[in-house]
Order: sequence, then C-alpha cells, then structure tokens
Amino acid sequence: MGISNYLPTGKVLGATPDGRRAKDPINEGVSPYTGTDTSTCLAALRSSAKLNHDIHSGGTLLNLRLNHDLVATKRGRANLGAMLQSYFALGAFHVQFNTISNEVLKDAQAHPENYRDLLVRVAGYSTQFVNLSKSMQDSIMARNAHEEF
Repeated sequence: MGISNYLPTGKVLGATPDGRRAKDPINEGVSPYTGTDTSTCLAALRSSAKLNHDIHSGGTLLNLRLNHDLVATKRGRANLGAMLQSYFALGAFHVQFNTISNEVLKDAQAHPENYRDLLVRVAGYSTQFVNLSKSMQDSIMARNAHEEF
C-alpha cells in the first residue's frame, strides 16, 4: 500500500519481476504501475475492483488521469458518473483523478510563477503542483492520460 510513500519506497527496492527497475517508484495504492496502464480507464477500474477493498486498513487508492476533453462536456461528466457508480457497486473504495495535460504540467515546471493555483491529486491528498519535488511532478506526468472510458 504505497499510497504517499511510493517514491521513497521505490528508491530502496531492487528490480521486480514485472519489469520495474531498481530504485524506480512503485505503484501508488492499487493504481496500475506506470507504463502498464495501456487500456481504457474502465479496464483499470475493473481490475482494481477485483481486489477485496474491505480488508485493507486505511482503504485502497486508485489514481487515474483522464484527458481533459473526456470530461469537458456534460455527456462526458455523466459517463464518468455512471462509471464511478459501477466501480463502487463492484465493491471498490477510493478513486481520484487528474485531468490536466502534460503540456500544462511541463509549462508549470518551467514557469512555476504562472501556476501557483494549479492543484493536483498526488496520492491521498491534493496540493499545488509547483510545490512538489521534480521527481513527484514527473511521477504524476508519467501516469497514463486516458483518452476514453
């Protein structure tokens, strides 16, 4: 359950059989490991929901990124709502989203003075993107931005 300690935990771990290299971050909570989340958002939700979320103290956490255009319309937000209802009906516990493009996040890294109010979900918390370490910023940008549900 590497919810908010997935970067430092990864730094002390050797390589793992799934292809993760030594010292790379582990996944956060029940989120897909970076680079393995290649299908749809719904596939990630269904995979996470297979776990028994009731037996984990402190709950479980699924971080997902959605392309901003996916939720920019009323229909997109309705689809997201229906998907979340299904996710929780399957017994899942916790999911959170970022909908900010890598282009915006890279510009925020280069020009933090222009992005003081830019909030992102990190793990079990939100904070200003520009106040995060570069390694944490890079980790957020490495999450797959889903183009479809």
